[in-house]
Amino acid sequence: STGGKAEILRAMKEAKAIEGTIIMIGDGASDLCTFTSGVVDDFYGFGAHAVRSNVQKHAPHFCHSVAEIRGNLDL
Repeated sequence: STGGKAEILRAMKEAKAIEGTIIMIGDGASDLCTFTSGVVDDFYGFGAHAVRSNVQKHAPHFCHSVAEIRGNLDL
């Protein structure tokens, strides 16, 4: 459902099933919604397979490969 990922993550946070800094990585609007709704702390748009202009425009970070994400997260 629209906003489903954000709802699930919000419920998990409230239940203390996840804690700490939460970073979402995704290529679609439902992934971006987790950030714009304030559920996750940071968001990386991912464009290795498809670049969706709305995600690229609104993501605080946008990467085209896993290696690029790893470098940005210092992993």
